[in-house]
Amino acid sequence: MSSRQDNIDTSSRILSGFKEIEKWHPHKMLSHLMLLGSFLVLIFLLITFTVEAVNYRDFLATIKLPKFFIIATIVILISGLFKNEILTSYGNDDIETIRKIFFGKFLFGTVFLLFQFVGWLELVFQGLTFKNDVIGTFLFLITGYHMLHVLTCLIYITIFLYRSKDVHIDPVSKLLYFTAPYERVKLEIFGTFWNFIGVSWIFLFIWLVFLM
Repeated sequence: MSSRQDNIDTSSRILSGFKEIEKWHPHKMLSHLMLLGSFLVLIFLLITFTVEAVNYRDFLATIKLPKFFIIATIVILISGLFKNEILTSYGNDDIETIRKIFFGKFLFGTVFLLFQFVGWLELVFQGLTFKNDVIGTFLFLITGYHMLHVLTCLIYITIFLYRSKDVHIDPVSKLLYFTAPYERVKLEIFGTFWNFIGVSWIFLFIWLVFLM
């Protein structure tokens, strides 16, 4: 009886979960599907790289994981220590705090990109190139794929900071911004995208550590 009740409760939770998803804005649903697709592409690249690494294990043993990849990971972990108050600030009509949070994320993202680029230089100094060897091709392709996501996020932040610069000054603009449901949806999408960047990099970094 207890097992049957547990199955009923589980089914109810799953059903309620699907009903909650059905309430999502189409753009929010699309963004989640895109991130899922991006994660699957990353998994495919890593698995292919792992298979190829078996054939080049002697060469791979001579390659050291860039120190700046480690520093970039620390930057990601530090950025995750700061609580995300974007939606709370939106509920409080606090555009100043939202802009500060976005600016902080822009700084963290820029520093992270810089360290990744320097990590690339470390790989080049070790003799790896994008065209001349399989290991170099995959390392640059995988990390470059992640960098593209970070760059996309930074572009969005730049656009947001530019468009919201007058919201806290003009009462009408502020009213329109905080009464538009889609503005909250965009913040939710950004938050999910930003979390994806952090989680996917840590996942990628751990995979490379064990592989290299």
